[in-house]
Amino acid sequence: MKSTETPHAVFISTHLDDVALSCSRCVQNNRAPTVVTVLAGAPDALVTNEWNSRTTGKDYAPDAIGVRLEEDAAAMRLLGAKAIWLGFLDKTYMSGERQDEEAIADELVAVLAAQKAETVFVPLGIVDSDHVTVGRACIKLVMRLDGPRFLFYTDQPYGTVSPKSVAARLSELHDLGVNLQEVPSVGPVDDGIRDVAFRCYATQYGPITDEFGPSYDASKEQYWQIS
Repeated sequence: MKSTETPHAVFISTHLDDVALSCSRCVQNNRAPTVVTVLAGAPDALVTNEWNSRTTGKDYAPDAIGVRLEEDAAAMRLLGAKAIWLGFLDKTYMSGERQDEEAIADELVAVLAAQKAETVFVPLGIVDSDHVTVGRACIKLVMRLDGPRFLFYTDQPYGTVSPKSVAARLSELHDLGVNLQEVPSVGPVDDGIRDVAFRCYATQYGPITDEFGPSYDASKEQYWQIS
């Protein structure tokens, strides 16, 4: 069995689309994987001129997130994964506040127990404040849970844009007593699967590829295990 091909694998995603951007090949190569998106909730409110309203054309937040959930469901079907969506809000709906890391960790503990997860893929948590928050919540999982095997993945395309942020996060984790060793990704499979999966997110594909340009094209899957 390859290093990142594991039974009962659960992938933790910060936003709708992050696992597709960062782990598509690995998800596709696992049997019956589950992807848990943390920040998949919406307030019952009109929220204009923010990322979700601009990209989906929907100002009523539940409608905007509804579009994105449909896109995520399509991507997960393509990758052969079950989708679980948690109700936490992303930063565009938080008026400068951040989500409670402990509350996220508590809910993820319950989800992992219900899924009988044997291997859990978690984001490093870099660059974007939402990613940092979820990454920190996932460290709490590592500290709390003895049962699952944890693997960390690079949040893409942020890791390609800012390799220094990856190095800084690895150093931070080392200081917390979590020492990581890079492991090979799965392969060979269709190297275009990431782009095919991400195209399921029709409202996100153009804005993301325009924003990140060559860094989107150069992004590779990258994983670490606890040594």
